[in-house]
Amino acid sequence: MQQHRRLRKTADFKTAWAEGRSCADRLFVVKVRPNGQAATRFGFSVSKRVGNAVVRNRVKRLLRETARSIPVEEGFDIVIVARNTAARSDFARFKRSINALLRRARVIEKDERSSMNRTSQATDARSRDA
Repeated sequence: MQQHRRLRKTADFKTAWAEGRSCADRLFVVKVRPNGQAATRFGFSVSKRVGNAVVRNRVKRLLRETARSIPVEEGFDIVIVARNTAARSDFARFKRSINALLRRARVIEKDERSSMNRTSQATDARSRDA
């Protein structure tokens, strides 16, 4: 992940945490806050409760790759906090979970949302026809 797309300062994390909208599921808590900049920045927090250093680093690697692969609107600070259950999850589960949370927070690009809706509608139509 590019350096200008990362939250690095403690003050930035604290501001995003205090002022951001929150969405959560079993794997993650996501805080989203408009940042008034041209780029969306991500910050990740994985505490020692999640596991030892090897496990925490794996979770952070998967989170970075997930955040990189999901198209989000520009101009937000997004903090993702991993819960204990994230240590036992795979990449596909990470991606589904983060995608759903960012959709709920309304920061996924509009084109992506409409294509997801068309895909789910086509799937629903096929299941009704069967």
